[in-house]
Amino acid sequence: MSTPAPKPSVTISCFSDEISANFRTQLEVTQALGLKHISIRSGDPAATGRSNNIMKWDEHEATVALRMLDEFGIKVAEFGSPIGKVKLRDQEDGTTNRYVEPNHYRDEVRRACDLAVRFGAKRMRGFSFYQPKGLNPDDFLTEAADQLSDVVAVCAKAGLIYGVELEANLVGDNGARLVQIAKIIGNDKLRLVADPANITCQNIRGGAVDSHQAMRPHLGWMHAKDYRIDPNATWKGHVDEDGLKNFVPFGTGDSDVGLLLALLAEDIPRLESELAALGVTDGVLVTLEPHLRGGGQFGGFSGTDGMGIALRALCKCLDRSSIGYDLLGYEQMKR
Repeated sequence: MSTPAPKPSVTISCFSDEISANFRTQLEVTQALGLKHISIRSGDPAATGRSNNIMKWDEHEATVALRMLDEFGIKVAEFGSPIGKVKLRDQEDGTTNRYVEPNHYRDEVRRACDLAVRFGAKRMRGFSFYQPKGLNPDDFLTEAADQLSDVVAVCAKAGLIYGVELEANLVGDNGARLVQIAKIIGNDKLRLVADPANITCQNIRGGAVDSHQAMRPHLGWMHAKDYRIDPNATWKGHVDEDGLKNFVPFGTGDSDVGLLLALLAEDIPRLESELAALGVTDGVLVTLEPHLRGGGQFGGFSGTDGMGIALRALCKCLDRSSIGYDLLGYEQMKR
């Protein structure tokens, strides 16, 4: 009798700053939920009373955070950098997005890479740059790819893969455009990060599946976030990121999560092999980024209870799709 094939499985992480600004609370709740990994982005590890993006942490804050991670036995699966959330060009476009001259921007990328390596991450999450507001992103694909090519090269030199997240209002606002960018760059160290809600919030029904289907050959990992389309909303060609209010638990919105996970389950064995060849040995990542109490341009918030709700919803979806996952168990706790 032949042995049945093992169930495809994923590693679950969460953007722990959606739990609390207090970094110790982030780790306490992460551990209580049974998660063994976080995606690190911001917090207040030194209890200063202010929460900052990790890129602004000083030496003391970084050291304290590393000590806490070791104390809780939690690993960093993904470095949630803001790389690529700046303008391609220095011009007024009616937004507050900043511009950084490319030669100077490499310094920020190197800083992000140094921190990611220090925290033991192999995945660098980033973005694809803002084109001038109101203009066609197709006209900026080559320009964005040129700048991203430098970013990917710096990450690769540090032993990291750069995951470009699908994000509204940026050049890479859907799967097809991200794939075009990936093809122009032609570097295996660039992977694409699916985020169903980030396309559903653009009032595109079926768009999450279409984008995921296009991204499959270049997929790196997925953010578990869902969104319910407002039937009374009128699409004006630009998302008010600070006005998004319809984030819902994974699988309860309009992102066709069941279809997405069916595609992911089919791809997991291939992705595991491809990622291992790139130095990422902890499997295919699904990161909770639920935004259940709201989200904006540089993050979101769910709270301690919201992250619990989000994890239970994700696990229910994974169970339905016959995708395995590993939460902390009693024997592991004893060890």
